[in-house]
Formats: sequence, structure tokens, C-alpha cells
Amino acid sequence: GAIKLPTRVIVGELDPATPVAASQAIHEAIPGSDFVIVPGCFWMDICSRLFCMSDDQSCMQEIPKFIEQFSCENRKT
Repeated sequence: GAIKLPTRVIVGELDPATPVAASQAIHEAIPGSDFVIVPGCFWMDICSRLFCMSDDQSCMQEIPKFIEQFSCENRKT
């Protein structure tokens, strides 16, 4: 089925598991999604858990930035 919820596709610029081009294709397949490439970041699979790896943890900042759009204070009435 189609994804009907707000969706952000986040990819690390250096991600070997899901390269930028593959992530772009995922983004294009989800209508209304947005797409973020995090410079210098890659995701590492450690014991079947994904961890963001970058010098400044900038990739982890993308998740709360996306969620904040939907907080009660930011909702348009």
C-alpha cells in the first residue's frame, strides 16, 4: 500500500548499504516525501541495529527536525 504519512528519507552521503541514488529512488517513490543527504555521514549496522556515524552527529539531528514540524506549537489551525 501507499505511504500516507509524512515521510523524510535520510541518507548519509557515504552510506555503502543504501547509496544516495537508491535513497533518491525511495524518496521519488513516496509522494510528498522529502529527502535529506547528510554530508560525511554513513550508517553502520552493529548487531542488527543502525547507528549514525559522523564527526558531529549531524545525521541524528535530522530526525527531531522532521518531527518538530508536527508538534502542536507548529500546527496550522
